[in-house]
Amino acid sequence: DIHHSGNHLLQIVNDILQLSKLDADESSIDLQPVRLQDTLNDVVRIGGILATNKGLHLAVHLENETTNVLADQQALKQILLNLISNAIKFSPADSEIEIFSIESTIECAIHVRDTGCGIPSNTLAQIGRPFVQAEGAYSRKYQGTGLGLAISYSLARRMGATIMIESAEYVGTTATIVFKKTSSCSSRLINAA
Repeated sequence: DIHHSGNHLLQIVNDILQLSKLDADESSIDLQPVRLQDTLNDVVRIGGILATNKGLHLAVHLENETTNVLADQQALKQILLNLISNAIKFSPADSEIEIFSIESTIECAIHVRDTGCGIPSNTLAQIGRPFVQAEGAYSRKYQGTGLGLAISYSLARRMGATIMIESAEYVGTTATIVFKKTSSCSSRLINAA
């Protein structure tokens, strides 16, 4: 219990420090072509352990498995892990979380959809601000600081990406992050620079 509590406090301190660095523009972002499939595999492997422990199934479908997005790889992993962890945290046992992409010629949108408790409309307008969490009888069972989404929003902005959250209470939530795509030609140019 002491070890678990210590790790929880350490994570809170790390989140606050990271948010402070992002607010002060002291956190560096290294934009480069990132293969979405590889990054998502890493994140789903980590999130899959949490999902399995709760009896959840992660259903992953990418429209194009060779898509590269313009991102900082570590920041992209952190955002996806935050979105998937939230979906796992607020989903009922034995349900499914969908992770899928939809692409245009210049953008790739990654969606994380759950059938959890949803977010009340008055809270939804504040999502992304530090220390804001969904409130309600169901969500009160889960502890957290409300910093994960604030950090994700800040990282996304710094990468030129956009996060959108759609939710209906007692129905579920879909979190979407939209990145600019890079072609294989522009990938070579950026790597050579």
